Amino acid sequence: MKMAEALIRSVSAAVDGTARGPLCYAELRRGRLGKTTSRPSASFKYLLALAVLASALLPSCTTGDSPTDPDEDLPTLPIASRAYELGIAGLVARNSPDPSEQDFLDFLAELPLMGERSGVYVAWDADYPVDEQVEVILTYSSVGVLAGVGFNHENVTADYFDVYGDSLKSVAVALATEFDLDYLAIGAEVNRVRDECCQEAWDEFVAVYAETYDAVKAVSPSTKVFTIFQLDYMKGAARLSGLDLQPSWHMLDLFEGRLDVVGLTVYPFLEHPTVAEVPTDYFDEIAQHIDEPIVITESGWLSEPLELWGNVEVEGSEQEQVDFVLMMIEQIEQLDVEILMYSFLYEYDESIDMFHHIALRENAGPAKEVYWYWRALAELPLR
Repeated sequence: MKMAEALIRSVSAAVDGTARGPLCYAELRRGRLGKTTSRPSASFKYLLALAVLASALLPSCTTGDSPTDPDEDLPTLPIASRAYELGIAGLVARNSPDPSEQDFLDFLAELPLMGERSGVYVAWDADYPVDEQVEVILTYSSVGVLAGVGFNHENVTADYFDVYGDSLKSVAVALATEFDLDYLAIGAEVNRVRDECCQEAWDEFVAVYAETYDAVKAVSPSTKVFTIFQLDYMKGAARLSGLDLQPSWHMLDLFEGRLDVVGLTVYPFLEHPTVAEVPTDYFDEIAQHIDEPIVITESGWLSEPLELWGNVEVEGSEQEQVDFVLMMIEQIEQLDVEILMYSFLYEYDESIDMFHHIALRENAGPAKEVYWYWRALAELPLR
């Protein structure tokens, strides 16, 4: 019952914050790996019992706009197969933050149509622990999990990891002990710690990561342990974040020998307001600086325009989303990518503009054009 209750709470959680207007990237991401405020509806207690009984019936539970087959042929893609697993980041059901029981069951049933993985990234001190959320996916869906134990960037101060580093490590080790995980990330967009906070916090995180990596590998040697970097920050090409950044690939050297793969989040609109402006060699630098396999833990483009730093408007539309996905899957063909994740199946509420408009589906369920391209990508054979 505890696990089923966590299932409801984790997806009905409302993201704190009311970001509006030309905000920096840190403000737009606020709460994404952080504590959340639950706003459960009266029907949730019914779902506690329903979810426990429904796992074997999930494929037959879909209703509304969550089709198992499109009304027409899926679009043609520029590639005929893929070398990487595919998946969706985040547990966000239809009508979030207040999904019905059927909304969430539909979400779980739909995950296998979107790829082989579900990205579950949770702060170490989240109200709804990462182990409960991982258990939900492993029990009620047929996809594998890419788990991440993170922290709230807005809470990070110079002594944050000195104070809380052992707690973060304990949560990660407990997760690796409880589950036979294929992948476990320690921290998300960790280069933002130095860029948005300070060198002291960054130095402490690097030390905590090394201790956590060793401790996790001791209890689960086969788990691929890594951390996640924000690619556009790393490239020094994120002017719309509101920060004056320089290339920082040298950060990777601090993790030498303790990265089984390298995680990246990919949001080129932090530098380029349109997909057409994204360079054709956008991904090329990765191979020049990273030898390990790549896991793209988040990616996406906006379906609506959004004003970012300096009153620059990012061109958002459903066509821009499609163009981004097509650009990305062509450019990564020459990279050693193990997993490619898109950020969110359904929109959140409008509390955070950027992530409200980045999903494959609208909040109420209708599929955006990019949804069908992702479905087509998921149906390609793995090579």
